[in-house]
Amino acid sequence: MLVAAIAGAGICVLSLVVGLAVCTRLARSPMSATARASIAAPERWGSVAQALLRPDRGVVGLVIWLMILDTVLALAAPWPLMLVVDYGIGHRPFPPWLPGAGLSPVWFAVTAAVAGLVLLAMGAIAGYLVTFLTGSAGERMTARLRAGVVDHLLRTTPRAAARYPLGELTNRVGADAATVSDTVAHMMDTAIPDSAVLAGMTVITVLLE
Repeated sequence: MLVAAIAGAGICVLSLVVGLAVCTRLARSPMSATARASIAAPERWGSVAQALLRPDRGVVGLVIWLMILDTVLALAAPWPLMLVVDYGIGHRPFPPWLPGAGLSPVWFAVTAAVAGLVLLAMGAIAGYLVTFLTGSAGERMTARLRAGVVDHLLRTTPRAAARYPLGELTNRVGADAATVSDTVAHMMDTAIPDSAVLAGMTVITVLLE
């Protein structure tokens, strides 16, 4: 159990370091490598989302991993308090997998408190990285979709474009493109963490039961 905890801590630290490095790179050049979106079937949400997310699939994959990591850290945060209550205050015998059997209750509580603060700090950093990377991906998707819409308008015949009011075409390039990209980002930002929380709570409930 101790080896698994050390390995998990190493994975968390490495993930956060990679996330901070990617955030720094995107902050320096937020709109680099953006191109127009080529959507094969614009009437289908799957095709739209795939076309918008494909150029930033590395960043999106990192965001998904950090979302899962943030959920795991949030689920693990109450466990140090549980250990203090059960084995520090309750004076239960220490299980074989739990280090610190020779510590006094006070030092055991201090160690658990430090572990809890570390978990909260890493969770806060992971949440910040998810927010920053999701916002950056949303901006890049908006720019990509706007470029695709403008490219489509430039290839449209003047007679076909003249059938639409100028304000409607401007709205398509401006507000509508932002709404579509925000919807794709919101779907990713909501469905994945909620699914991870549901799966984690199910696993914990089964193990406790």
